[in-house]
Amino acid sequence: MGTGHIGRVRRLLAVAVVFVVAGLFAGQASAAYPGRNGQISFINDSSGSPQVGRVNPDGSDRVDLTHTSTKHESDWAAWSPNGNVIYFLSERDGFRCIWAQRLDGATKHPTGTPIPIQHFHTASRSMIPFTTNWLGLSATRAMLVFNVGDLAGNIWIARPAE
Repeated sequence: MGTGHIGRVRRLLAVAVVFVVAGLFAGQASAAYPGRNGQISFINDSSGSPQVGRVNPDGSDRVDLTHTSTKHESDWAAWSPNGNVIYFLSERDGFRCIWAQRLDGATKHPTGTPIPIQHFHTASRSMIPFTTNWLGLSATRAMLVFNVGDLAGNIWIARPAE
């Protein structure tokens, strides 16, 4: 192999290392596409606190749907089948719970304030034990499907060594 080939291999390896390191430190991207209404929801973390946003497929009319203060996250969006409601997880009340935001049927902009759908305010049943990679939220006409951690504790008694 000539020195030119070795130099190209080194450059290629350097670029590969950059991509691997970037992949290790990049956050997980997520988006939801509701089908016929053509809107795309996404998680925007530019404020330092993830929020759910919406955009047209051509990239126009980007709108924040779940804006809260920077200390409360909103993520894991799921569109209702008709596209007029977006469901999401949020810690806006101090606990990770399921919320819904109604949207204007024509513009898909938020109308009113978010509505709590399901609270998880107990230590035994919560969405907190999951890392965001394990969470899921899906909406159908009849139900929301999601996973919840069910924590149980036990008290054990052992005799000390004498």
